Amino acid sequence: MTRSAETPATAAGPGAPEARSCPRWLKVALALSLLVNLLVFGVVAGAVLHHRGEERRGINVGPYGEALSPADREALRRAFLDHAPNWRELRRERGEDMAAVVAAVTAEPFDAAALEAAIGRQEERFRAGLGIGKALLVERITAMTPEERRAFARRLQAAHDRDHDED
Repeated sequence: MTRSAETPATAAGPGAPEARSCPRWLKVALALSLLVNLLVFGVVAGAVLHHRGEERRGINVGPYGEALSPADREALRRAFLDHAPNWRELRRERGEDMAAVVAAVTAEPFDAAALEAAIGRQEERFRAGLGIGKALLVERITAMTPEERRAFARRLQAAHDRDHDED
């Protein structure tokens, strides 16, 4: 199979506007940035566990959640849900944001500014959720007794060690 020597501009004919394409490295960097943001958002603010039977919803704050006692984890979950926006509305907005990213990535001609704006909206929501999660976690840890904080610190270190032993 041979490749044509024509570029998209010459294939379209003389005088056709030249298509701008985004460098591959930029697309990869944006995709990785999006992935990291979504993972962190999921860990701190949005990881509402699926309902299974009568199980209650919970939030997943990674090793911090593992290190919290069940009572502290439940209190943090309740506080987060009290401070967080309506979950249905948040889910709808996240869906709209993702649709905007997909539309921007697949648009021809490609518009990097539209992609950047769509990812920017996701970043704003992520930062808002992260801010709520951080404040509530610090508040929860601050309310612990010194003994509870030491126990939390031991469990946190153990969770960290487990995570790094898997690498």
